[in-house]
Amino acid sequence: MLRCLLICLCLIARLQGGAQDSMHLVQLFEKINHSSSDAERINNLGELAEYYSVFNLQDKSDSVLEKAIEIADMANDKSLIIRVLVDKNMANLSNLADNAIFDKAIGVIEKGVQYAQDLHDGDLEAIGYIRLADIFRKKQRYDDALQYTTKAITALADVQTDDTINIELFSVIGKIYADKAEPVTAVRNYNRAFDLAYSIRNIPYQSKVYHLYAELYRSFGHKEEAKKYLTQSLQLNKDSKNTEGLYTDYIDLAKLTDQRNYIDLAIKTAQEIHSDIGLFKAKLLLYYWYMVDLKDAEQTFQFLNHNPDIVSYFNNMNRSELCWQRGYIYKYAGISNSALDCFHTSAADILASHNPVRILDVYKTLGETYLQNHDTANAIIYFKQAYSAADSFSQVKYLKTASESLAALYAVKRDYQHAYFYRLKSDSIQQVLVANEARDKLALLEIDRETKKNETDRVEAAHERTRKNNLQITAISVLITAFFFMMLFMGMFEVPKAFIRTLSYFVFISLFEFILLMLDHPVLSFTKGEPLRLWFVKIALIAILVPFQHFLEKNMVKFLQSRKLAEWRKKISFKKPIKPKLKQYKDATAITEDEEGEIL
Repeated sequence: MLRCLLICLCLIARLQGGAQDSMHLVQLFEKINHSSSDAERINNLGELAEYYSVFNLQDKSDSVLEKAIEIADMANDKSLIIRVLVDKNMANLSNLADNAIFDKAIGVIEKGVQYAQDLHDGDLEAIGYIRLADIFRKKQRYDDALQYTTKAITALADVQTDDTINIELFSVIGKIYADKAEPVTAVRNYNRAFDLAYSIRNIPYQSKVYHLYAELYRSFGHKEEAKKYLTQSLQLNKDSKNTEGLYTDYIDLAKLTDQRNYIDLAIKTAQEIHSDIGLFKAKLLLYYWYMVDLKDAEQTFQFLNHNPDIVSYFNNMNRSELCWQRGYIYKYAGISNSALDCFHTSAADILASHNPVRILDVYKTLGETYLQNHDTANAIIYFKQAYSAADSFSQVKYLKTASESLAALYAVKRDYQHAYFYRLKSDSIQQVLVANEARDKLALLEIDRETKKNETDRVEAAHERTRKNNLQITAISVLITAFFFMMLFMGMFEVPKAFIRTLSYFVFISLFEFILLMLDHPVLSFTKGEPLRLWFVKIALIAILVPFQHFLEKNMVKFLQSRKLAEWRKKISFKKPIKPKLKQYKDATAITEDEEGEIL
């Protein structure tokens, strides 16, 4: 325990010197310093790692996570290892770039799985396997990831598990297949996850699966279909007042549609939930909106200067990244000379990162900016470099863009031989893209078929539940009516007063509980499931119904005990009409016998 504490304190002392001047960061360090247990300390370190990761301080994030893992490993405490296993911050471990830290993280999770097996806890064992599957998925080791999902299914086979674990499992399996470019299998698993979340009315998980659907459609370029699922998630979270879910909806809708109102709503929601990281992400989207959509350099620079956290974010990426961003601002505003100055100042550092995406972006951006500046010669140079980089990295879409641009530029220079060459390249790439598009359309048809089939099954199941509920409500109504008639019928006879009181008590209890049952759904809709509002409404209903129940019950018992029903029974009794007829029959028989006697 002492050794763990020393490690943590050394970590904090080492990281605080280079930390950003942020109130949230200071609070995180305070939480770590005042942690009362190793479990709490690990959780707080996970939050700090997430903060560093968001601000592009991946080395510090990895260092924090490594120390958290060391604390869990050296504590040799089963409960602590299991706590690490189920902690939400373990998801950050999947982003570790260093293989040594990655292997250590895998070791800690596997130790947690072993402890779960010793405890014969199938749920915990499955959670461990799900964590491992997600880590290997993000490392693009899909076969290993699927093996762990199979182990998770096996661990859950013989236990009565919580449905949320199965939802997590099917979601991870779906994401693995989506990353493997097998979208139909992915959507089948998403459907299973959603059905489980829907059956237990778990709003956050339903919202998460909607986002998985949207991401799948967005990857195929179907923004309208993706927006449909995000809108469904938005409505769901609004109805249930799930504020954190609403924030995620606004962020993803803003990324998909580039609409300013979603960004403003995301900022407002982040402030409501007091999320500094959420607020930063929303402001970063607003920065891109100012730059790309508004295309106003003055307002974009003003926004950037008033948000030092965004400046720190870009500085942490690369020492020249902020200068590159200034070039972007000038480029989108149409100030190409200033843009080129910034791009050339920062290009060397970005190219030195050896990131294929960034390398392509540098050459393509420089080519576009020279073309914007009507410098055909330099535009050709950089588009050719973009073409070569795209060819070496097998980036077909970049190849298409670069070859089309080069064909047009050489045509302007009247170099028809090169223009023809790149036009042929563009046409051949177009054929590949058309073939890929046809394959994607076929996959989308399969996805639509699966989703529509699942929606139809869900609607039919809902109709079946509604039919069963209506039948049960009808049966209850008939039963309560029969109880009342039975009570009136029993009141016609001389039965003990205690029996009448007991019977009326249960009949009226059944009636008013039925009324409360019918009011249950409207009450839940009105209160949105909020405990305080639900409590007040329930008190109001009971305050109205209980006195009314007592009043009706008292008067009904009084009426039954008054013997008026007994008098009615005598009046409508079938014995009265029968008795005179019986007397007439007896008299007639007697006369006949007398007459026969006289004859004899």
